[in-house]
Amino acid sequence: MSFIGSISKTGYRAAAAALVASVVIASAVGAQGLGSGTTVFRGADLHTVDNGVISGGIMVVRDGKIAAIGDSSTAVPAGATVVDVAGQRIYPGFIHSYSNLGMSDIDSVRGSVDIGEIGDNNADIQAEVAVSADSIRLLPAMGGGVLYAHIVPEGGIFSGTSAVIRLEGWNWEDMTVTAPTALHLSFPNDGDAGDDEEAPESKAMKALNEAFDQAADYGAAREAGLRLDADRKLQRVLDVINGDLRLIVHADNVSQMEAAIKWTDEKEINDWILLGTTDAAYLAEELAAKKIPVLMETVLGIPGRDFESYDSNFSAPGKLAAAGVQFALTGQADTAFARNVPFIAGMAVAHGLDPEAAIRSISLAPAEILGVADQLGSLSVGKEASFFIANGDPLEIVTAIDQVWMRGLKVDFERDQQRQLWKKYRDRPTSP
Repeated sequence: MSFIGSISKTGYRAAAAALVASVVIASAVGAQGLGSGTTVFRGADLHTVDNGVISGGIMVVRDGKIAAIGDSSTAVPAGATVVDVAGQRIYPGFIHSYSNLGMSDIDSVRGSVDIGEIGDNNADIQAEVAVSADSIRLLPAMGGGVLYAHIVPEGGIFSGTSAVIRLEGWNWEDMTVTAPTALHLSFPNDGDAGDDEEAPESKAMKALNEAFDQAADYGAAREAGLRLDADRKLQRVLDVINGDLRLIVHADNVSQMEAAIKWTDEKEINDWILLGTTDAAYLAEELAAKKIPVLMETVLGIPGRDFESYDSNFSAPGKLAAAGVQFALTGQADTAFARNVPFIAGMAVAHGLDPEAAIRSISLAPAEILGVADQLGSLSVGKEASFFIANGDPLEIVTAIDQVWMRGLKVDFERDQQRQLWKKYRDRPTSP
């Protein structure tokens, strides 16, 4: 007997009514994914990033986007809800530009970790489809002002394509800002082989070159009219060759970075991004000259060489800025510490980076590098109204973030499981 057949008429009607009600409720809640109506934020210092600081300004938010922004003389629309935030600061949502947020929850629970695949060529993998909108790591990151993430797949030489996501939404489609952002390549680590034209080609380097050659042959064959089965892995690499998709190259040390620069020159790949460690500072002049953007991690790491000073990692962002390199600062992909991204920028400020450049390095700069600056990264008319309200400098650990708004809606942090546990044990009974 079928399940439906086993339900009584009364039970069936009740089930049907519950189903209809759930659909209606889901539709109503879903509509709240984007703020409706008009809300005005008045009196805060607006740190726009792309247009300086507006003291005691006014920002008008309508239908999830910034409709107007200016000083205290800016018109307040009739009937708008006014939020008084005098004496506070408003910043655009920060971007974690190298992240596994939404793809990994509890490291010890394999079923909650979906960050990569096995094999050398995973170019067809799409990071965004692995995102869980219910991940417990999202709200803590948002509580630190990080409202967006560039999520990156891992595994193999080509790990797949990345995406820029919102940290709030009903599902991965709702959360995705743009995808694919770029194809990711873990560049082979051949030591100093990249400096020696006669050095033997490593197995990994051979696999990389073969993948590029196969993709080029695949493209030539299809262009010639040969009927071939579609190959998504080769097509992604071909997209890079044809300039239709950007390449992000992962490289951890100077020799890898130098070899990557040499290899991309040989392959005539002119539009690519370096995702690497603070070793990038040693190549700052070359990176600036070739206009290679950098997503820099390990700023909070310790020196890796005996001759390096204690603050070599901390001062690396300042060296990139001085050389004119376009860069964004990021933590490692580990989701547990995504909320610390602002403090990475703060450490760079303490060791020579200009404060405005530091804020830019975790907001507008990653948006520009990743191709979403028309939607994110600054408080500008037409961009998503995703921002946070703080009582001070967000790069300082002592600063409190009082409110977070995502696409015109205030984020409810009471949903956060960690916050619920904190309240539970804060209010635990005390011993007599």
